[in-house]
Amino acid sequence: MEEKKLLIKGKSIQLRTTVKSDMELKVRWYSDPEVNKTLVLPEKLELDKTYEWFEKTQKDANRMDMVIETIDGVPIGVIGLKNINKNNRSALLYIVIGEKNYWGKGLGLQAELLAIHYGFEELGLHKVLGTALENNPASIAVCKKVGFVLEGTSRDDYYKEGKFYNVHKYSILKDEFYDKHPEYINY
Repeated sequence: MEEKKLLIKGKSIQLRTTVKSDMELKVRWYSDPEVNKTLVLPEKLELDKTYEWFEKTQKDANRMDMVIETIDGVPIGVIGLKNINKNNRSALLYIVIGEKNYWGKGLGLQAELLAIHYGFEELGLHKVLGTALENNPASIAVCKKVGFVLEGTSRDDYYKEGKFYNVHKYSILKDEFYDKHPEYINY
């Protein structure tokens, strides 16, 4: 039996550690054309390679991968902090809500707030980075609601299905986060 460790509980969702059996969901979600069209993902996921990736990442101290679940334990997506730089105290946030019937309900925003709070409080981060493809208005809107600052746009930075896309690059500092979301102080 795989051990699933709850990391943080929100109002409507919770974040827990990723386990090997979650890779089947990840492959299904990332393979869905509607989900995949806004992902910066260089290749199509295959289950055997995804299992290998999972095993390798378990030893990587520079990332924290989590599953987003409803309060009653239904997995709906993944979120994490990667490229954790202990010297600069920074990390890159990523998120995918794979269950489309949970889109547009504010759960991605809540997941991002919980993950960023976790990064600042548990990992000692000072800065969290984020990216959004120009063709993902939902992600751009969540970045604004979180309080991310647009640092710049990398023009034609990602090529997918015969087209170049701009990638917006964001960041939020610890004090900016708590100024915007004081409810997370002492959460």
